[in-house]
Amino acid sequence: MLVDSSALPKTGDPPVRDLRRRSACCAWAVLCIALVVLVFGWLTGIDLFQRLAPGYPAMVPGTAVSLLTLAAAQILALRGWPWSPAAARALALAVAVYAVLRRTGSSFGPSFVLNTGDDMAIATASGLMLASAAIFAAASARLVARQVPTLIGTAGVFLSLVALDGYLFDVQALRAIPIFAAMSPHTAISLFLLFLSVLFAHPADNWIGTIFGPGRGSEQARRLLPLSIISPILLGYLALKGTEAGLLNANIRLSALAIVLASLATFAVVRVARFQNAEERRGRDEELRLKRVIDGLDTAVFVFDRQGGLRMTNRRADDIAGAAGSPRDWLFHSRFHSLYDRRPIPPRDQPARRLLAEGETGEIHVGYLDDDDTEHALRFSVSRRGAGAGLDILSVVDETESWNMREHLARGERLDAVGQMSGGIAHDMSNILGVIRLAADTGLLQDTPDHMRRSLASIQSACARGTALTSRLMQLNNVPAADGTPVDVVAQVAETLDLARRTVPSNIRIDRDLPDAPLFVACQAGDLQNALLNLVINAQNAMTDAGQGTGRIAVAVRAAGDQVQLTVSDTGPGMSERVLRRATDPFFTTRRNAGGSGLGLTMTASFARQIGGAFHMTSDPGTGTTATFSLPLAGEHAPLPTPEDAAAADLTGLRLLVTEDDPQFGDILADALALMGADVARARSGDEALALLTEGGRPFDILMTDIILPGDLNGFVLAARAVELRPDLRVIYVSGYAESVPQDQRQVPGIFLRKPVGVAALTHAVRLVMRPH
Repeated sequence: MLVDSSALPKTGDPPVRDLRRRSACCAWAVLCIALVVLVFGWLTGIDLFQRLAPGYPAMVPGTAVSLLTLAAAQILALRGWPWSPAAARALALAVAVYAVLRRTGSSFGPSFVLNTGDDMAIATASGLMLASAAIFAAASARLVARQVPTLIGTAGVFLSLVALDGYLFDVQALRAIPIFAAMSPHTAISLFLLFLSVLFAHPADNWIGTIFGPGRGSEQARRLLPLSIISPILLGYLALKGTEAGLLNANIRLSALAIVLASLATFAVVRVARFQNAEERRGRDEELRLKRVIDGLDTAVFVFDRQGGLRMTNRRADDIAGAAGSPRDWLFHSRFHSLYDRRPIPPRDQPARRLLAEGETGEIHVGYLDDDDTEHALRFSVSRRGAGAGLDILSVVDETESWNMREHLARGERLDAVGQMSGGIAHDMSNILGVIRLAADTGLLQDTPDHMRRSLASIQSACARGTALTSRLMQLNNVPAADGTPVDVVAQVAETLDLARRTVPSNIRIDRDLPDAPLFVACQAGDLQNALLNLVINAQNAMTDAGQGTGRIAVAVRAAGDQVQLTVSDTGPGMSERVLRRATDPFFTTRRNAGGSGLGLTMTASFARQIGGAFHMTSDPGTGTTATFSLPLAGEHAPLPTPEDAAAADLTGLRLLVTEDDPQFGDILADALALMGADVARARSGDEALALLTEGGRPFDILMTDIILPGDLNGFVLAARAVELRPDLRVIYVSGYAESVPQDQRQVPGIFLRKPVGVAALTHAVRLVMRPH
């Protein structure tokens, strides 16, 4: 009987160690029996130790020596020394050769061993050859199959049990059988113990391991085994004695014995059936408990047997299958795609097929569109149980949120890098525009022909547009605006729609309904423009993705009590209730395949909440979508207009120290101030400016400095050092990008001018700082 080795404990476990000890005990018992026969039987001539009883066959010296040799080989094999297997094989082979030669009539060796007057039985020689083969096979694990020692050992046990049964029931009948005629009882006992030793030594590969294993089946086998072995022997012995005593005749004895044996077999069958039924019930109960456990998991679980049959699923697996028909159909027939390039995955590369294939391990990430066309990021993995269980547990985890988080974190890092770069670009652009603007303003201060003045005015206008672009770059890098002046929603909406008109396709009309009077809201102009652009672009994408030939986007602004209502409506396909409910969730998008980030509406709603307003959307499939801002009014305070024309200002008598690292901007700034009568000194670094303040003793009224300067001194630190030297010194900061300088370093107050700066702003700033205190 062969058993599954995976269901048994390992060699080092207590039950197996105990069986190996039994194997050693059996081998030592055989060795002792052989020594007793040789020493007390043949050397001292005590007949009892040779044949147990008068008239019984004797264990010949050759048999005793052979059994002693085989017992020694088995003990060596159990020791586990490096040379033990080779020694055991050599001894086993020697005994096998001796048994063959003895039965073929060869005569060699001492007469003490061979010529005793008794002969070696055919069964004895066969038993010795079988024992030699079993020990040789067990010691040659790399050369023969693991089941060979079990087969040989089982055959040897059967052979020796036949002899022992004959001695128990009828010695004369046994001796009448030619192959058992000369086999002694202690030879049969020794061979039985020797074969048991071989079987006990390797329980993981034979029926001994099943009987003495730790499972419920082994426990049941240990209960039935004594009954199945002892009962037939005892009943047969009693029937025989009853016949000899005249209580039974032969026919009644055989029929009664058959009935009793049939009853015992029926008992065993019923007991095994009950055991199997109980095991089946326990298995069903365990399966139900497991089903309840896995039903509580958020992971979809699919349990397969090794033949590929789907044994069990949990509730999450049934839910994720949706309308696919069955969990198995969903696993093997759904349309999965790559999360990186949205490439469809062919049927042969389906994640379940790959993972359930023999030897396939690891994890597979794929994308999947559900019944509502929402994309999910799924992680497939498999866990295999041992051959005894024969189960493959396939797990599917929805990692959409974490996958989106990783994707958008990487995108955010890229945007942050773009923002940092945009700040540097804005700084350089401010210097360039500052040179152009001051040059134009300076030209207008002089006696310039009319056609030149028109050209210079165009340059001023272009600089104003460049200044707006620079401000947007600043907002991209989260640089705050220079002041918190309320913005006119009407003007910002009009400007944003002019910008959007250049990007929205011509087949989509943009209608606007704006009041004539301004409406002011306390917010950043860039944030308001971004929020409106998000809504317009979302409406455009909805109509374009739906394949509409034409469409309309309507934007309206109106006052409603103490609030401004900004409404954006479209004639697109609209949204279902489920999509509308999740529209402002972070990273939720129905356009992932088209590059949607799922952040536009989230940021739009967040903008409204941050300034104390509200944002809500209404939509029905087929009727379009309406998004509405409700923003708090900031009152009637409009920003003061900035004069575009620079009036000629007299700065005669004022002494200015201009610190600017950009040579072109520094030169044109100094020239413009000098043209208005100021006495101007130039410095290109903080150290150079401090040297002018300390070395020549030259008095200055105003320090006009950039904030980002070469060297260790920035504009804030320079101003602090300069005021320590000249307490009456006034400070004007001129910069295009100061985000990299901590604001807490600004210890000296002063007016802040953002590049590019015009002559009018310069003269106003100088007059303000020089006003009497």
